[in-house]
Amino acid sequence: MPTDGTARPRRWTRTLAARVSALALGVGAAAGGLALAAGAGSCSGDGVVDEVCSRLVWTLSERVGVAAALVTAVVVLTMVGLARTASAGGDPRRSRG
Repeated sequence: MPTDGTARPRRWTRTLAARVSALALGVGAAAGGLALAAGAGSCSGDGVVDEVCSRLVWTLSERVGVAAALVTAVVVLTMVGLARTASAGGDPRRSRG
């Protein structure tokens, strides 16, 4: 194991990536599932289910889930980056030559 201090940041980065991925997957699945549940009843009229409407609701709920997952990942990574910048201390504008 290297003692130059590179093992810890790599492990931290992998842990962060795994946690952000798991959170984004969970949020995306929940949002997609809720969107599907909310729109599923609107495709049946008089006891007959419209297949085109069902497929449209399914497709749109998938897109909502993917969008929610991507937005979750971006927001969480932005928050982590801002927290790291703030914890580094100092004014980053002063470090420029």
